[in-house]
Amino acid sequence: MPIRCYAQRLLNPFRGVMNVIEYQAAEAVTLDGVQWDIYVRNAELVKDLAQAERVQTSDIRYGSWSAAQGLKRGPIQPSEDFLRMEHQGEVVYHHLLNTQHHDTHHTQLVEAFLQWQAPWLLLLQHLDEATRRYYEPLARQQAALVENHHRLYLTVIDPTQINAARVETQLRRALPQSVNDTDEMTVYYIELGKTERGK
Repeated sequence: MPIRCYAQRLLNPFRGVMNVIEYQAAEAVTLDGVQWDIYVRNAELVKDLAQAERVQTSDIRYGSWSAAQGLKRGPIQPSEDFLRMEHQGEVVYHHLLNTQHHDTHHTQLVEAFLQWQAPWLLLLQHLDEATRRYYEPLARQQAALVENHHRLYLTVIDPTQINAARVETQLRRALPQSVNDTDEMTVYYIELGKTERGK
């Protein structure tokens, strides 16, 4: 059986891409390319089915692996249904987050949300050069997230943006904990006023 490598979007809201390496009845998954979680499943349950690869069985978390810590066994727990999440999330990204059919205030809210999402959006493989160039300086404002995910960016249009974010993260980590408070933008505190809601 060949080795399969693929990625799945983490949605509701979009929080990046889960990268998967699958071989026989085992798969290794990662969000940052550093820390890997290993899952196994009982392939014997579906071996006699004509389209066994289309049948989903419960995965068991075998453990985790990183270059720094090696292989560690983990507790048994089922994996999440990422395909269901992806389907539901498509509705949000194709309709609700379209910036062309809203009033000015709602457009600003959508743009703020996309700015918050920029470090994760850069993980997507289908982005064209202009879109990547737009998202990179936005992602730069969330340096810690760029540091966590930059290894998995398919391509970088302006390396100075990504490198600046990585340097900032290293400098922040060198500060004492009381000084190292991050002020990353979040959409949880962005609200529309009464007039902006149309009331």
